[in-house]
Amino acid sequence: MSDETPRNRAAARIYSKSIEKRQRILDAAAKALAMQGYSEAKLSDIAREAGTHAGSLYYYFPSRDSLMKEVMNIAASRMFVESDALSDDDTSLSPIHHVRSFIRKMIEQRISMKSDYYLRAFLLNYGQVPDHIRKKLRAKPRRTRRILTGLMDKAQAAGEIPEHVDTSAATQFIFGATSWLTMWYEPSGPTSPAKLTESFLDLMLHGLIAARMPQSDVVRELPAPAKQRKRRAVRTG
Repeated sequence: MSDETPRNRAAARIYSKSIEKRQRILDAAAKALAMQGYSEAKLSDIAREAGTHAGSLYYYFPSRDSLMKEVMNIAASRMFVESDALSDDDTSLSPIHHVRSFIRKMIEQRISMKSDYYLRAFLLNYGQVPDHIRKKLRAKPRRTRRILTGLMDKAQAAGEIPEHVDTSAATQFIFGATSWLTMWYEPSGPTSPAKLTESFLDLMLHGLIAARMPQSDVVRELPAPAKQRKRRAVRTG
């Protein structure tokens, strides 16, 4: 019995180091995916970042795809949790202000993702990973899109968004635009996060609210000379 405790302690230390090493590998893979993309992320670079040899990665993950899949699954789970934090239960808000609140939180969330390699990896590589990996991930972003589309449907039913606006297409546009913030926006640059958020909200929501008529109807109602100028502009553009 006396030598059981030291043996158990040694086993616990080995297990703990193994878990830590596995986590370092995952963190390194997330960074590689976020910075280089799925096709360019190399196991040798990941191993170097994790402080180990490329061959040892296969002790923890049977293949490159299994490693990438685990990173994407971790990121997707984080996004699933984050989507729950986006909804606003304030009953005093009008439907369009619920939409505004949701988009504001989504923009702020994307800005905060700048330093999170897992979430950046997910947003950058969702369309690049093989189908067998992407199939397992589809439910996560769809959940956020469904919530936003539902909020816009309510605003549309209340007459706050024009009837002809396709709320599903608008959701895809907003989701895509905000997702890419993590790739190009630098919080330390000349535009503050608060100013960027307001600019995005103005662009997205004023565009929706002001879209009173499809472009084809606008052209149809223009005077004849204006129509000709517009057609010329389209041809020369």
